[in-house]
Amino acid sequence: MTRITDSKAVDHLEERMVSTFGVGSREYDAGIAMHPVPKAHLNTATRVADTSGIPEMLSKWDSDRRKSNAGKKAIIPLRALVVLYLMNAQMGVGVSYMELARTLAYRFSTEHFAALGIRTTLGDTQHWYKRVSDTTYRLIALMDPTPTPLRKIMNADQFDKLLQSMEAPDAKALQTRNQERLDDFCNGLVHASYRMLPADLRDKYKGNTAIDATKAPIRGSRNSASKAGSRSNPDPLAGRYRREGSHGGIGAATDEAAYELETAVMIWNRPGESSAFPSLLTEIGCHAPGRLVGHAAAMTARHMKLGFVRPVLVVDRAYNYERIQTFHEPLIRLGVDTVFDYQVDDLGVQSHFADLQLVDGSWYVEWMPENLVNATRERAKVEEAVADAEVVVYQSQHPTGRKGPTDTEVSAAKKTIADARDGESSLRHRIANRDAYRMIPKGKRDKDGFQRFSYPPFDKMLVRPKALPNVTSITVPPVLPETEGIASGTTSRRKPKSEQSKNTRGKSHPVKFAQHLPYESDEWRAWFGMRNLVETSNKLLKTPLHGDIENVNKRSGRGYAATYMTLAFAAVCSNMRRIATFFHSEAERIQRAATLTRTRRRRDERGMPLARVPHMALAEPRA
Repeated sequence: MTRITDSKAVDHLEERMVSTFGVGSREYDAGIAMHPVPKAHLNTATRVADTSGIPEMLSKWDSDRRKSNAGKKAIIPLRALVVLYLMNAQMGVGVSYMELARTLAYRFSTEHFAALGIRTTLGDTQHWYKRVSDTTYRLIALMDPTPTPLRKIMNADQFDKLLQSMEAPDAKALQTRNQERLDDFCNGLVHASYRMLPADLRDKYKGNTAIDATKAPIRGSRNSASKAGSRSNPDPLAGRYRREGSHGGIGAATDEAAYELETAVMIWNRPGESSAFPSLLTEIGCHAPGRLVGHAAAMTARHMKLGFVRPVLVVDRAYNYERIQTFHEPLIRLGVDTVFDYQVDDLGVQSHFADLQLVDGSWYVEWMPENLVNATRERAKVEEAVADAEVVVYQSQHPTGRKGPTDTEVSAAKKTIADARDGESSLRHRIANRDAYRMIPKGKRDKDGFQRFSYPPFDKMLVRPKALPNVTSITVPPVLPETEGIASGTTSRRKPKSEQSKNTRGKSHPVKFAQHLPYESDEWRAWFGMRNLVETSNKLLKTPLHGDIENVNKRSGRGYAATYMTLAFAAVCSNMRRIATFFHSEAERIQRAATLTRTRRRRDERGMPLARVPHMALAEPRA
């Protein structure tokens, strides 16, 4: 919005405003803003900022940047700016430069300015808009890993030069340093909001978490899916988001200009324990859509620094299908147990070691019957067939005028659904029968990923080996051992065709698929079901009172660092809302427990109510 300074234009504006609205332009603008700032939001924002260590961190970074302490002091200190952002996020008005300026121009009193150390100056929203934007640029410059021009759209030549400059050693060093700073800044705020939870509730939490990513759209057109060529968005490094697959856009017309917000949320200590503590965000990350490699492991490492030992991590397939070097091995070193799902093609035998076979993430003896080994794969294929059949039945029941399925196709679809229902109990029974052949873990996996197992009781197996093992236990490594020839590269890992069979063909390293719960068991389903908590959390972040992260009009600034920073403020806002909601739920439970429930009135054999008996009459007579 352009600032009106010409006297004739000002007179015209004021005349129009008064005649139409009955007030001048400044009074009208002040009326749009909430006034005053809620005390709870100011107190919370100040506590979060101060306990996060962010002010000291920013002071050091700013001091390192300066050549001397000469010059005027900033009107808005960096600490005050952080508090201002946190406050606006909690009020739900957004963290755009204009709304932040309105807070300073209309929502603040003299006491607010004094409390935050902001030099009080007379000025309207345009005055404060420039102050806020300039201070924000200064803040972002301290921790921007990819400083790029953001005021114009780059052509192919300009973008190529930018990419070349980013490959320079100095640029790479700056990127590494500033990425660490940005992660520390954003997660420092999130950690501080987590620590706002009372100590007795934090003590109940054992560290279990679920991680998932969600879309964070940005302003402007989507950039080209190509890694070269002219850009279409002022943010030249912004990615494209698509709903399917890994979410990295590949050029479809439905792609959107966006980043992805990665979130880790608290899940229950055990399934069903929903009232011990609220489900808060403990870690966040930000990256281009589909570029999630390594983020889950890094976020889990930060999460562990909050003081947890051997937590459980629940994720979807996008994570456990990373390379073992970027996901599985780091989690082993952290002592994290994982719960995840598999693609249909990877169900069944996944790896081998000695006389054991890894089936759906658990170790079983190699003589377990084939019909038990393949039970989950058969079940997955049946579920796919049922899903296709349900589409056919739905199309037959909801004609659209186009050619629908024939009667023969509908009958076949209904038969598929019926057969699946009849065979479901048999498949579940086969999966349950695997327990007799499952290796028994002895203690926990060590820090290098080695796990010791005992053999299951042989007398409980319907199928037994020709020769019983001469040991009672075995230690399984996380990675299959290699011969000297394979390690040196002179021999292929692939077995000769003559030595291959459906159970001895080359398989992945055990760590790729192993998890600590039997796949598709009731316990596994209960734990994996808690992944809904992170999905629900990400939906909350899109609501107006929890950050409204999909509303690009509620945040200003372009570029990766600005987007990441504003998403962190939204995460803090959401955590504070969740804590307040949990407190209210606690009070409701206490109130319900204190309320006497009405006793059901008994009836006689004819259905007539029996006479009420006073409580004193039920007491034991005195001796």
